[in-house]
Amino acid sequence: MLAALSVFVLSLLLTRFVSLSSIVAAMTLAVVSFFRAPARLHAGLAVFVAIAVIWKHRSNIQRLWHGTEPRLWSNKKA
Repeated sequence: MLAALSVFVLSLLLTRFVSLSSIVAAMTLAVVSFFRAPARLHAGLAVFVAIAVIWKHRSNIQRLWHGTEPRLWSNKKA
């Protein structure tokens, strides 16, 4: 969890995209859990959560792709 939180904060500071940071953090949690989880069930749940996060951010991913996703701490409208 600490790795995912660290990646989220770092990604947010670098990109200022909350949605992208959430996706990257969820993927980090899944990868780290796959290698470090005490039980495969925990890793499976982490992968499920990552897939759910990506699914819920479909519209954000489209806006990121098209360059219209708003950034955090930005005065401009996208």
